[in-house]
This record gives sequence, C-alpha cells and structure tokens, in this order.
Amino acid sequence: MKTSDFNYDLPEELIAQDPAGRRDASRLLVIDKKTGERQHKIFHDIIDYLVPGDCLVLNNTKVIPARLLGERETTGGKVEVLLLKRKDNDIWETLVKPGKKARPGSRLVFGEGLLKAEVLDVVEDGNRLVKFEYSGIFEEILDQLGQMPLPPYITHKLKDKNRYQTVYARYEGSAAAPTAGLHFTEELLKRNISLPKEEELITKRVIHTSADFDYAETLCYSKGAVEILKELIKNGADIVTDTNMALSGINKKVLAKFGGEAHCFMADEDTRLLAKQRNVTRAAVSMEKAAAIAKPIVFAIGNAPTALIKLYEMMEKLDWKPAFIIGVPVGFVNVEAAKELILKTNIPYIINRGRKGGSNIAAAICNAVLYQCEKKF
Repeated sequence: MKTSDFNYDLPEELIAQDPAGRRDASRLLVIDKKTGERQHKIFHDIIDYLVPGDCLVLNNTKVIPARLLGERETTGGKVEVLLLKRKDNDIWETLVKPGKKARPGSRLVFGEGLLKAEVLDVVEDGNRLVKFEYSGIFEEILDQLGQMPLPPYITHKLKDKNRYQTVYARYEGSAAAPTAGLHFTEELLKRNISLPKEEELITKRVIHTSADFDYAETLCYSKGAVEILKELIKNGADIVTDTNMALSGINKKVLAKFGGEAHCFMADEDTRLLAKQRNVTRAAVSMEKAAAIAKPIVFAIGNAPTALIKLYEMMEKLDWKPAFIIGVPVGFVNVEAAKELILKTNIPYIINRGRKGGSNIAAAICNAVLYQCEKKF
C-alpha cells in the first residue's frame, strides 16, 4: 500500500476558505448506508438523524495558537515552528520549517525577541525538541504571537480565533481543532436557557458529562453557592462521597493543592458491621463517620438518598451542620423527597431536583469547582 493510493481530486474552488455565518449553516452530506442514496442537507438537520441510544463523543480540547513565525538568530532566515506537545515546563516537541537548518544548538527569535528558543534535539519523525526562553507567562506570549494552526489548504487569514474552536472546547493543549465538531452550535442558546454566570461552568460540565440538557433546568443553587463552595475548597475543606465511583472521579490531586482530601467510607469494614448491627444503611453510618472529621466537609451525594436523609436528621437532632451539600442521588425510592429536605435547610447546596443524578454528576460538580479554583491558584 502506498500513500498515493489515497490521493483524490479536490478542486480548489470547492474548498471553503471562510466559515459560514452560522456554524450550523454549513452543508451536510447524508448517505444511506443501505441504499447508498445521497442527500445534501444543512448541518442543523443532523438532529433529524440522531435517535435515543446514539452516542456522540465530544473532543473538548481547546486549540492553542500553536503556529509561531520567527527567524534564526544568527542569519535572520525565516522559520516556522508548530507546537505539538509540551514535554516539560518550557520544552516542547515541535515541527520546524525549514527543518534541515534547525539543528541542535540553533537559536530562534520570535516577536523581536519577546520569545526566544533553542533547538535541543532531533527526535522521531524529524520533530525538534525546543526550549523556550521568555519573561512573563508563556501562554500570554503565545496568545500574542501565535497563530491558529490552520490546514495548508486554508489560505485566508482567520479573523476570529474562536471560530477555530468548538463551542464545547474547555481544556487547552491541542495543536489542531477537532474539525468535525466545529459546526455544532451551543444547544443551550437554541433552547433559550439563560444561566447565571457563576453557575454556568458547573451546569455545562454536568451537561457535557451526562449529555442531558435537562440539568440546565433542574440544577438548583442556594444563594452564593458557587462562591461559598470555592472558598471552602481554597481553605482546605474535605469532600465526602457516598460511592467509590464518585470518589474515583474527583480530581484528588487538585483538591490536595488546597490541603483537602476526598473520602468514601461505604466500603469500610467497620461501616458494614455497624450498619448490620444497627439495622441501618451503610450510607447512614458513613455520614455519621464523616461528621466526626474535625474540619469543614463538603458532602457530594450521588447515589444514596438515605445519605441526604441522614444528614437532615443529624442537622435536626445534633448541634452539627455540614459545610456544603451536593445532592444529586439517582433512583426512584425517596430520591425526590430526600432532595426536597435539603432544599428546606439553610445549608449551602447544589441540588438536582427530580430523579436524575448519579455519582458521575456528583464528581462533575466537584471537578468544575476544583478547576475554577485551580485557575486562580
């Protein structure tokens, strides 16, 4: 097999050089896999072809302006560097053009010296390891000097960098856009759902985790809930969950940066024995154990409504209050009633009304707040 076997004719006049006015106004080719019939549609028609049970995998990486145009320090010859992968703090694996002249020891200059670099080594596929030198924050300099790495067949200059990002792009680091997703619009806007700014990142992360837009309408936040939760995390609060699944989903490394730990006591042997001896649920015993921790506790409940009920009972009977409650248990028995109990309290909370929820939702809420805290850390 040869790469030339994949060559095909693509007339230049058929290559779109500029994006459509609306993302979902691009053309869509639909092929019936049984009959081979082809139909020319508009991308927003894609919802007509999606049915319950279909799985859409979203690549939420964010494209960085990874294309740097500079010159060789000694000769002034033009050079282009494409950032591929960060290997260390200031060391990147890159693609350099022209590559033959980018030997180890070569010095490169960008933005009249705002950014400098030295080629350290030649690695697999001829890529170069490059170490950058600068004053300040690399990402800010890259945003100032870098260009979006457009495909070579796009010759027009990109006027708006955001048009080379998907609407669900979140995490920086990609050198190329997941182009199949560029035509999707923000579904929340289509449904005329307006989210308060402080709640938006959490709600959107839950939606991206679950692929269920109903959460935009059912997630409830107490007054100032997000800021309260962020302050608790920043001041070293622990997180207690009611499932090992939620525990494994929480980013414990980020939590540890602020002095916090994540716990789940459900599988502990003494929890099992106490629950059996007292004829109560392990969730109830777990909440009691958590209440004994001598520091502020954020409870992230994603499975057991009895955990919420136990927290409510302890608040009523004991001189004790949790610092924060994330209440998103899923199921049928007592789920809605348990959530409504917490909504009646004066404890800061994020609750999902109704029967939907789950351990993955509890972890998603925790992580959304953790990542917000980390950005400002």
